[in-house]
Amino acid sequence: MVEVLVIAGLVVAAALAHEASRRRALRRARARAEGMLDDLAAAACAALADPGRDRRAARAVERYGTARDRVAAATTRHELEWMVRKHELRRAGYAFVTRRLERARDLIAEAVPARR
Repeated sequence: MVEVLVIAGLVVAAALAHEASRRRALRRARARAEGMLDDLAAAACAALADPGRDRRAARAVERYGTARDRVAAATTRHELEWMVRKHELRRAGYAFVTRRLERARDLIAEAVPARR
């Protein structure tokens, strides 16, 4: 009988440790997702501050609202991590395009002589 109680106690301890680990992972993923929301909020504020970009501002505010709702509705760390990865991929793509546009402008400026 004692062996059964010891085994049951070990099973309960393992289950509690697993649940605590899962909750810690969910908290870390939620913190990363909230960091992503901070980035989106900053982008929305920057877009709103730019006077000639109404469509861009509307899209940025809409993107923030949708992401906020998705983060609030997420129940697993996998959902939250997927949202953060998608955001990071989007930001990396924008940075890549920006760098390539700057490089193309520099090459054009070097190739075309200035008018005098």
